[in-house]
Amino acid sequence: MKVMFLALNARYYHSNLAFRYLRQYLKKTNADVVLEELTISTPLREIVKCIYDHSPDALFISVYIWNSLAVKMLLREVESLMKCRIYLGGPEVSFNAEEWIGNFPEITVIAHAGEESVRKIIDSKCMNEEKIISEPNPPFDEIPFPYTEEELSSAENKILYYESSRGCAFSCSYCLSSSYSCKIDLRNTERVKEELSILSKSGCAVVKFVDRTFNYDNKRAIEIIRHISHLKTDTVFHLELHPEFISNEFIEVLKDVPSGRLRFEIGFQSANPETLRAVNRYQNAENSAASIRRISELKRFHVHADLIAGLPHEDYKSFRKTFNLLASAGPDNIQLGFLKILPGTKIESQKNIFGIKHFCTPPYEVIETNDISFAELSKLHEIDSILDSVYNSSNFRETIQYLSSKETLFDLLESLLSYAVESGFDIKTKNWKDVSSFLLNYCRHKLSDVQLLSDYLCYDFVTSKMPGAYPLFLFPEYESFKHKCLGILKLNSDSQSCLKGIAPKEYSKFLFFSPRSMHFPENLCRQNEIIALYKDRLFNFV
Repeated sequence: MKVMFLALNARYYHSNLAFRYLRQYLKKTNADVVLEELTISTPLREIVKCIYDHSPDALFISVYIWNSLAVKMLLREVESLMKCRIYLGGPEVSFNAEEWIGNFPEITVIAHAGEESVRKIIDSKCMNEEKIISEPNPPFDEIPFPYTEEELSSAENKILYYESSRGCAFSCSYCLSSSYSCKIDLRNTERVKEELSILSKSGCAVVKFVDRTFNYDNKRAIEIIRHISHLKTDTVFHLELHPEFISNEFIEVLKDVPSGRLRFEIGFQSANPETLRAVNRYQNAENSAASIRRISELKRFHVHADLIAGLPHEDYKSFRKTFNLLASAGPDNIQLGFLKILPGTKIESQKNIFGIKHFCTPPYEVIETNDISFAELSKLHEIDSILDSVYNSSNFRETIQYLSSKETLFDLLESLLSYAVESGFDIKTKNWKDVSSFLLNYCRHKLSDVQLLSDYLCYDFVTSKMPGAYPLFLFPEYESFKHKCLGILKLNSDSQSCLKGIAPKEYSKFLFFSPRSMHFPENLCRQNEIIALYKDRLFNFV
């Protein structure tokens, strides 16, 4: 019996973890399993041909909000061409199976966890009569490791997904965990450590945990992190944390982890107590912000923090307060997300109570609520674009820190947006030269110290290790300054230990920085100090 797992991923570098678990689990059966991973950008004809070439007896497709529309288009074509049984699984069909079956009567839906349900289908040789199958799964510890030796041997520089636990201890009303019982199912800690060791030896760039709350069990999380810290690897491990469970011991353990080894995604969501109660999320916003700040201040790991706009009782003014509290914690990246009304969630059944209107097609994003208008949410989308360009890119870190020192970050973003509209600037651009020119012109517009801001921009350019030379408008006299720096280097090269191993002929490839404004902060660079960038190396000399 030939079984085909078809994944339509959002990007070519993504992979489908669920199908890998299913493939390994079906080794207990006689099924001939093939896994094909395409993307939602793959032409429909190519997807259909891929299925046709394999001619499976059973076709399984995983459905999510990002590929739901593509799957619907595909089903209309496959049903008329192929004679195979078609099974859909995944969160997008698990909670509104009847609607999918009503639109596509030929399909069968596998609701929730799929390993045992798929095994039952295979054992029956696809003779199942049920249209919705939801078999209880065995304990997570009985589910095999998802990756094959072949996949691991070709995993260098790739992202590999991993889960050390399933389920969720919480019931936030906007999440699918609010709609059914999905208690925490932990994989044995020793087994987790063994599997992480295997993944780290593959040479993959990132191991991304998909656990909903990695630090739910603080003791277990610390034990796993200690193991990760001792691995001899360049692999980065991405973990999702709940800020309320970040303990003192957790912070202390992080101090011994190699810099850059971990990457954190932390759900902050809202600081409004009424909002948090309405969505059944329990956290103290001040304590959560303090925990994020403690990790950020270590300056050892990338910290990504999430917000959700459009939640009940969160108006524009309240969201500004939420945003600024999170920004004060200093995360490297602020993800300004927008509420999605996912089918089957508790908040979907409450949307009339909160006056929630949302798009009817995936990703079901909120349009307006009783508390925030469509115009205000649209403005937040524009602020999000500015945020990505000037803050989340990390290319203007000190510049934005300076510009927001006399007002909140949210106020600065609003002001930048207003000036962008006035000047016709494309707020979605990520080009460093264009953004820096915009920030410099904004400074002129505000009658601020242009020379000082130019220094900040040059400092960010060199410390972000940007390729090439400064844009001419930032440092018009750079060539004469560079000539001066080269002269200093040639006279003092023997006494500069940082230059050891670099041939003098390479000095001309250096990019130099020294502040021209007397007001530039000395903790970044003193007036008589020079910062030099050579390839990916930064060093200072007097």
